[in-house]
Amino acid sequence: MTGPRVRSSAEQASATPPGWQTIGHDAASAMLLRALRNGRLAHAYLITGPQQIGRRSLALDLARAVNCEAGEVGDRPCGDCRQCQRITRGIHADVRIINPGTTIETEKVRGSDDTPMSRVIKKGHVDDLQHRASLKPFEGRTHVFVIDGAELMLAPAANALLKTLEEPEAQVLLVLLSSAPEELTDTIVSRCQRIDLRPVPAEVIERHLVERMKAEPATARILARASGGRPGWAVVALSDPTAIDGRRQSVMRIMGALTGSLDERFKYARMLAAEHRKDREAVYKELARWTAWWRDVLLVKHGIEGQVAHEDFKDQLVGVAGQVEPRDVVAAIRSIAATAEALEHNAMTPLVFEVLMLDMPRIDPATVPGVGTADDGEEWQDEE
Repeated sequence: MTGPRVRSSAEQASATPPGWQTIGHDAASAMLLRALRNGRLAHAYLITGPQQIGRRSLALDLARAVNCEAGEVGDRPCGDCRQCQRITRGIHADVRIINPGTTIETEKVRGSDDTPMSRVIKKGHVDDLQHRASLKPFEGRTHVFVIDGAELMLAPAANALLKTLEEPEAQVLLVLLSSAPEELTDTIVSRCQRIDLRPVPAEVIERHLVERMKAEPATARILARASGGRPGWAVVALSDPTAIDGRRQSVMRIMGALTGSLDERFKYARMLAAEHRKDREAVYKELARWTAWWRDVLLVKHGIEGQVAHEDFKDQLVGVAGQVEPRDVVAAIRSIAATAEALEHNAMTPLVFEVLMLDMPRIDPATVPGVGTADDGEEWQDEE
């Protein structure tokens, strides 16, 4: 059994309510405002979707809406009142974001905060939440607790939270955020109203960057298509040159491997294996970049260049597309997926990456402009 589910799409007709800062998830924003206006807000929500898709933005919009001082419910959040401003600045006493890095007050008092456990949400985090929830709101109408990374809860924490979900306090709103909801227990999911956030169309993100962030149109177009439908990534990348530089280095490594000799490919495989020992997540992102690259090659081959994510590497995409057949691209994508699966099963990483390199089509470097080598950007820089 699962809770009610709302699927958000920027292509739906509903317009973003004024005052809501979430980008591109108009249906979800409108649904929450409608529930607030009708006095039918759930006591707990589960907002799912990839990192930087807008989950936290939507949660904070909801926190502002339930505490906003605007006279008309339909005008909430106004964004300008004291409540809205303090929530936006992250200093509101009744709105708390809980993640693995959140200090546990009881452990701080005892001097026993367990730093090695900082990658998980512990029972102490939930104990703190329950204590705060038992008190009256200090400066607003409603306590709002946002659990960011709910799938990271240890079993004791999840069990403790279940009690709060089953016996909700008045004037308390729980918002769980998760990029991996399948890792949550069915009992927790079933007690929340679920909102699934989907990738936002590139044109919606591009328009926001130009109109609201005052980005140059050319820059906005590149970032919007590079974002993979994640507005948060595009907004951060606009003010952080390292995000785009890390992405550029990743693409150059891919191009270097595709056009390089067997020795160069194996050198890249060794680099992947070494990075995997230090930072697995960075390697999974590199594999995702490979998949995105081949997707773009396939789009170019079918004459749909306007939808490629690598807008700023279109010449290279055209060069690669001219040397491969669609079946080659499909085989490459399948090999990347098999590599990721093998890594999940703790296969021998050097061998796995060498097999991946052997499976990739060989591209003539003379047909691809601006190609480096597979070890370009060897000082690994994560674009996210």
